[in-house]
Amino acid sequence: MAAVTQKGASNGATDGTPNGASSGTSVHRRIFLFTHGRTASNLLMKMFAKHPQLTQSDYNFHNAFMFGPERLMQVGNADELVPPERLEACKSATYQRGFDGLQETIAKIEAEVGLGRLQL
Repeated sequence: MAAVTQKGASNGATDGTPNGASSGTSVHRRIFLFTHGRTASNLLMKMFAKHPQLTQSDYNFHNAFMFGPERLMQVGNADELVPPERLEACKSATYQRGFDGLQETIAKIEAEVGLGRLQL
């Protein structure tokens, strides 16, 4: 999963103005892209990284998907999937931790936009 947040855009119908008329205000929108490995998602994320009005949070749930507790339970023997020195770190690679990281990134971006640090 990759999340892309638009830093600024001209507001249109999304703010309740009639018939899609623009109110002229600046807003930012959250755009979420859910991707899966082997689908050219890295190329897509590289393209988004070059856009000046987008910020991305790379693959917040990757570690949980690949090495988290749910994955370790599916395998049965975690030693087959994870080296022993990484086992404890993998147990904490939960979907909740990925979601928390995503929320932190969103809050950081919104704070930067709200404080005028980013030129829109």
